[in-house]
Amino acid sequence: MARASIHLMNTNKKNYDKIITTVCNHINIGSGKEHTIKELAEIIKKVVGFRGRINFDPNKPDGTYRKVLDINKIKETGFKPQINLKDGIIKTYKDYIKVNTNF
Repeated sequence: MARASIHLMNTNKKNYDKIITTVCNHINIGSGKEHTIKELAEIIKKVVGFRGRINFDPNKPDGTYRKVLDINKIKETGFKPQINLKDGIIKTYKDYIKVNTNF
């Protein structure tokens, strides 16, 4: 997020204005890759070393079926994601452990 924000702040205003409209002036930041909640839970489980079981109740679906951001606008400015979901979770968890030394 920080790298993308700095990239956008340094983007030429003329180029920036080409991708922004008055109707749609937000820019999504992400990998552009879709992951299910189950995939996300399994990644986190592995990273943190959780050995328990994760239960899903298919009778109670929640939220939208697809959760992927369209990152075409930021890609038009030349930005490319550099870290995948798993590596980002690993880095975040390691930083968390450093700060919370009780673990």
